[in-house]
Amino acid sequence: MNEFSFATSSFETALVVATNKWALAAGHAGPVVAFQNLFGGGMPGFSVQPAIGDNGTKPRSNGGTEFLLSTLNPEGFADNRLQLWALTNTESLKSSAPSLTLNSRSVTTESYIQTNLVPQKNGPTPCEMP
Repeated sequence: MNEFSFATSSFETALVVATNKWALAAGHAGPVVAFQNLFGGGMPGFSVQPAIGDNGTKPRSNGGTEFLLSTLNPEGFADNRLQLWALTNTESLKSSAPSLTLNSRSVTTESYIQTNLVPQKNGPTPCEMP
């Protein structure tokens, strides 16, 4: 989740929170691990989102790994980099004393930019494709 300052009403950084979602869904709140003040690629972490592998399974290396991605252009400028985050030892979330590590690195991508909102024209909903 993104963190904003109450004092300045400005964006600060992202916050990553990890817990055992199976235990939580069963009504058992387990330990929670939080990573604050994320910084990578010369920028504060912004809108860190989980990444899904090509076959939908999670890597079991390093005690279980959850990959996340974030943009490096929170201001909406063009960029050709993403920040790749790796949360490792996620299997330890099943224990009473989880021990996680969060690492990151910038990766080069094709260029992208956030565009302005474009009004939707009237027509069939959902849009019919020819």
